[in-house]
Amino acid sequence: MEPSSNKNAVTSIDHSKISHYKRNIFAWSLYDLANTIYSMGVVSLMILPLIAILAISNEVGVAPSEIIDGTLDVSKDDFKDGFNRANLLFGIIVFIGSVLMAIISPLLGAFADQLTKRKYFLSIVTIFCLTFIYLLAARLTIFWVLGFFLLANIAYQTGLVIYDSMLPFIAKPNDVSKAGGFGIAFGYFGSFIAIGIAFVMAGDGDMFILSEDDLQISLGIIPDYFPIVALFFFLFGLPLLFVQEARTSRAKRGFRETSSETVKTLKVTAREIVNYDDTKYFLIGWLLFVDTANTIIAFMSIIITVGLGLESEMVFTVLGIGIASAVIFTYPVGYLGDRIGPKKNFYLVGSLWLLAIIIGVLTNITLLGTKTPEYLALFVGLVVGPALGGTWVAQRQMIIQLAPVDRTSNYFGFANVFGRISSAFGPFVWFIAIFIMTELIGFSTSGSIRLTMLLLGVILIYGLTLISKVTDVHKNYLEGSRHVGNGVWKDKDGEIISLK
Repeated sequence: MEPSSNKNAVTSIDHSKISHYKRNIFAWSLYDLANTIYSMGVVSLMILPLIAILAISNEVGVAPSEIIDGTLDVSKDDFKDGFNRANLLFGIIVFIGSVLMAIISPLLGAFADQLTKRKYFLSIVTIFCLTFIYLLAARLTIFWVLGFFLLANIAYQTGLVIYDSMLPFIAKPNDVSKAGGFGIAFGYFGSFIAIGIAFVMAGDGDMFILSEDDLQISLGIIPDYFPIVALFFFLFGLPLLFVQEARTSRAKRGFRETSSETVKTLKVTAREIVNYDDTKYFLIGWLLFVDTANTIIAFMSIIITVGLGLESEMVFTVLGIGIASAVIFTYPVGYLGDRIGPKKNFYLVGSLWLLAIIIGVLTNITLLGTKTPEYLALFVGLVVGPALGGTWVAQRQMIIQLAPVDRTSNYFGFANVFGRISSAFGPFVWFIAIFIMTELIGFSTSGSIRLTMLLLGVILIYGLTLISKVTDVHKNYLEGSRHVGNGVWKDKDGEIISLK
């Protein structure tokens, strides 16, 4: 029997029992800040340099403990071989993690949908993540580090599925996008904290040394950095325990019934997504849309330095501007989304991505005998900030509106699967496109990168085209109507309605 589809009324969420409503949203948002400290500090800043330094030291035959406070001179071949080995191992770990999360995300989402208190489930996986972050510095051997990073990242990604699914139980329907935008914008402060911790710890010295020009390596602050990140993650995530989740009209179940219902709802949702055009169009469109976003962010440093021919210092400047603009403008994007709905919000966010791509392509390039200014890259950061934050605001709001209330986490789980596919799809498109243009056609690397950026823009437009086929249910949702499964919508009184 399919959940909810045979009931007279939709599963309702009662926010009236939440005391200090705005303070509750604030406490929920702090977790966004906390996990961003991890994603910036560990994933973006330190893990790949750590793996590379360990791999190079293995090539030389020197114990990692000998390069914490000092530097190690290496040969060019050792540096190249170790660095390439690090990239290969890191890619394998990311691939394994993506495959595992693609498999378990729907199951996690389905399980979370059966829980009345998601925050306790989220707290457990957060503790696992914190433990493995701490252990990254405990065993400085490459395979232990890779293993601990894999486990920490799986726990982190699991937490994201549960965290996103809490939103409709924290915010009222007309505040969902605004609250989501606030959480994302507030979360970007975590990036500043992660970077600030590194600068304070380094002082006048180096954070780490991984120099191909000088052929030197040093672990620097990395071994001491991970425990500090874990501590700040814990401190800012602690308020999650005091978050109040709205009650639903669904009856409370025991563990055995919860597990049984998890499998049942997983099967129902998988079949529903295939048969329900709106979710099908959205998830495929989302895969293509977020592919562009993820790829641009992942290769931002390469785009700026190699593609646009700018100095490496510009990478930090552009990222800094991007984070600041995300903090400032993501909340207004979410606020606007509450009024115009996620579908129109995707049009806005997509336009920002296309604008950023065009500005990037036209930066520091000769046109009609005149070279365009380098400072155009600063506007790329300015536009990318709200584009990236708005991407996740619109995605959260769209899923919440399309998903039956009792399977919200399950839908987020399936969206995570498509995001994982995108994470593998993007780099594949990037490398294949540049390889064809440089090796087979003979374009320069810089020109190939610019053309690949335009290709990503085309992919984004196709994703938007698919999203445009999704029925705009925003007005119905605000009036209290809900999707109860298989494309059937009921109003707040439980009567079936037509959205056409």
